[in-house]
Amino acid sequence: MPSLCAPVTDIFRRNQESVLPLVDAVSFKKVTDESFADKEQMLDCSLNITHPSFQRHLEESGLLGA
Repeated sequence: MPSLCAPVTDIFRRNQESVLPLVDAVSFKKVTDESFADKEQMLDCSLNITHPSFQRHLEESGLLGA
């Protein structure tokens, strides 16, 4: 069965009671302490993971080890 991920947006927040049972994960645009029980949490970013300086970008943004 495919997994679904929902971005945490204003629309998501207004409908989260009906959306959360349908998804396996949620994604955030920024690092946050917010969590949703039993849901995988992902960080959505615009970094290109195939770029040679990807690790340096992570280090500079403070996301490495976050």
